[in-house]
Amino acid sequence: MTDDKPDWTKGFSLDITADLAATYWMGKTKSYEDASFVTGESPRTLDVYTDLERYGHDGYFVNDGDGDIKIEIEDSDEGWGRQHTVKKDEIFDLYMLNIKQIRLTWVANCGYRALVV
Repeated sequence: MTDDKPDWTKGFSLDITADLAATYWMGKTKSYEDASFVTGESPRTLDVYTDLERYGHDGYFVNDGDGDIKIEIEDSDEGWGRQHTVKKDEIFDLYMLNIKQIRLTWVANCGYRALVV
């Protein structure tokens, strides 16, 4: 081989280190549902950490009723986040969140379904 071109007949070794994020979460799932969420039940806290025995990281929250509902997420480091209004037939995606608890606050009579992984 010439000096200006590589010699592909020689071997070499290469160490690669990668820190990859998980693409799935092992363990149980937890569903929550209330077809008639009314003012007397508010606020309601869904204790994801206790129910799953770990933090939740994925899932969804669906408002099935006619009224609005406010949702807040508590994570392990920052505490409670801001309130988000979920309107009729809207879906609040829980993907890639660090969920300790979910707090629901009544705005108007509604129903909801949630699944947390």
